[in-house]
Amino acid sequence: MLVNEHTLRPGFLVNAKVAKLFENGLEISFLGGMTGTVFADHTERDSISSFKVGEKVKARVTGHDVQSKTTTLSLLSHIVNLQPKVLSELGSVFEKAKVSKTLYGGSY
Repeated sequence: MLVNEHTLRPGFLVNAKVAKLFENGLEISFLGGMTGTVFADHTERDSISSFKVGEKVKARVTGHDVQSKTTTLSLLSHIVNLQPKVLSELGSVFEKAKVSKTLYGGSY
């Protein structure tokens, strides 16, 4: 099956390269010229600056809109590997949390 902008679907696993670094995420290129966005909260690294332009990554498509030509992807290992996320503890309450950084779009 030929994969292009009309047949790409959420769930597809792609080999990609980091094309650009942004404050809130990455632009990656894949499938011979398609590009997509990986937001900072869909990486497992502490900083976007730890990625290098040209670095090879494996990503899972999480969303694709043909009309607006936008694709979002994830680098989170549990999403890439289609595994449930293992949480060490559920329902923790943090009484004295401090916001240390705000990200694009009002994320904390």
